[in-house]
Amino acid sequence: MLKKMGGEYLAIPCNTCHYFQDKIDDSMHGHFINMIKVTAERIVNKGYKKAGIIATDGTVKADMYGKTLRDLGVEVVYPSEERQKDVMDIIYNQVKQGEKGDKKQFLSVVKELRDKGCDVIVLACTELSVLYQNHDFNGDFYVDAMDELTKACIDKCGGEYYNE
Repeated sequence: MLKKMGGEYLAIPCNTCHYFQDKIDDSMHGHFINMIKVTAERIVNKGYKKAGIIATDGTVKADMYGKTLRDLGVEVVYPSEERQKDVMDIIYNQVKQGEKGDKKQFLSVVKELRDKGCDVIVLACTELSVLYQNHDFNGDFYVDAMDELTKACIDKCGGEYYNE
C-alpha cells in the first residue's frame, strides 16, 4: 500500500512496535525510519555516555534500546522493578487516561537513574512525550524518541524543523 500511494518512507510512532522491525522491513517497498536507531544516533552525537531508558515493560524486557546503544558504546540503565511499576502506572493509568501524569512520580524514576550516573534520560514511550510536554522539564537532560522520529521524518522529506 505504501508503494501504491507513492510513499517512500514508513515511520511508526510506537517504540514497542519496533520489536517487529525485521518483519516490517521484509514486507515493504520503502524505507523504514527506525525510531530507536535515530534516537540512539542523537545520544551518541550529543556525547552522552550513560543512558537511562524509561519505557514500557515490553520495550525494557526486549532490551531494544539497550542492544542498539551498547553497540554504539553507550552504557544503558533501566529503572528498578519498583520504579518500573511507577513508569507503567504513569503510562497506562494516567497519560493514556487523558491525565497530565504525576510529575513527582516521574521525577522519582528520573532521580533513581541520575543517582546511577545517567547523563541522559531517554523518553522511550510516546506517552512519555505527552507527559514531557505537559510539564516543565529541563530539556537538555532528556532525549525524546518521538521528537527524534519527527526530526528524522522531516529530514527525509527535505523539510526544516525548529526549536532544536
